[in-house]
Amino acid sequence: MFDLIVPTKLHYFLICFPFWETFVYLKSVKLLIYRVGCLKNGKLLF
Repeated sequence: MFDLIVPTKLHYFLICFPFWETFVYLKSVKLLIYRVGCLKNGKLLF
């Protein structure tokens, strides 16, 4: 549904957003990896 091959600020926003947290977790392991990357790089966006 979403193409997250290249992580961008928009992608990080969608992944960081609480509404998407469960969805991303259930989507796939790849997205879960981006989720972790989002947490690590959260300071750059927020």
